[in-house]
Amino acid sequence: MKKLMKKIQNNKMLLTLTKIAKIIIYVILIALLFVIVVQKVSKNNLSIGGIKIFTVITGSMKPEYVEGDMLVSKVVDPSTIKIGDNVVYHGEKGDMAGLTVTHKVIDIRKENGKYFFKTKGTSNEIEDPEISESQLYGKIIYKMGFLSFLSRIMLNIYVYYTLVTIMGLLVSIQVVKIIYDKDEDEQE
Repeated sequence: MKKLMKKIQNNKMLLTLTKIAKIIIYVILIALLFVIVVQKVSKNNLSIGGIKIFTVITGSMKPEYVEGDMLVSKVVDPSTIKIGDNVVYHGEKGDMAGLTVTHKVIDIRKENGKYFFKTKGTSNEIEDPEISESQLYGKIIYKMGFLSFLSRIMLNIYVYYTLVTIMGLLVSIQVVKIIYDKDEDEQE
């Protein structure tokens, strides 16, 4: 049995596959950490290829979205937005002024070639002030389940910094270990 275990441990193909799997896992961890940190630091102002990530901060869209959910929006042509779509926009009037809002489209009108939308949070009783197409950041295309879970946990600032530090240390240790293992392989 020991011989078999030693043979498995020394199998070059298995060692290579293990290293590749570790690298893939750590690249994913680094990417997740990067997305979370950039999203927090940029306050949702970073857009890559028309894609933005937003974090829900109120319960206005319950049960569809809850506080801490991370949503992906994509810039779309206003003519493609339909009643029932969830959109993200910059509020300019009333209680919404200056806020980034994610709500459901409940009515659409077109005037002089421009689109105007009425939106409302699914758990709100009153609709939002009408918005123009120029206020739209985009249409919600995806809710990130795992990142939403992490985001809800990290709403506590102490937990946030603790987890970011731990994830950073774990990734750093593994990167150093991979580099060290690579150096040992080259010396043999």
